[in-house]
Amino acid sequence: RAANSGVESKEDASTLRPEFRVVKDGEQRAEGTLERMSCPPRAAASFYLRTAAGLETFQAEKFSAVTFTAFRDAAAEGAGDRTISCGPIKEPQRVYLTWRPGPNGVRTVIAIEFLPK
Repeated sequence: RAANSGVESKEDASTLRPEFRVVKDGEQRAEGTLERMSCPPRAAASFYLRTAAGLETFQAEKFSAVTFTAFRDAAAEGAGDRTISCGPIKEPQRVYLTWRPGPNGVRTVIAIEFLPK
C-alpha cells in the first residue's frame, strides 16, 4: 500500500488567499471530489475523481510522482496524520487535479490540491 507523507500544507487557509498551483502549458485542471486512489504493485496509480460529468479516472506512473498540497486550517482540523495513501478516501474531499494528456488517451496526474473547506 503506497503512501506519500510529503503532503505540503498551506496553514491557516481560512485567513489567507490560497496560492493554487499555476497550470502550465500542456496541462489541464479538473475540479471535483477525490473518492479513491488505487496503487497496484508494478502498475500505474489510478485516481478517481467525481466531477460534474461523472466519475473520471486519471493515472500516474508512480504514486510518488504526484505533488499533493493541502489548503486546510490545521488548527481547526487538528494536527493529525497528513499521510496520503491508496485506497478509498474515508471522507471524499474537493480537489483540483492537474493533469497532462498522455499516450493512448491516458490522463497523467501532475498534482492534487485539497481545497479549503
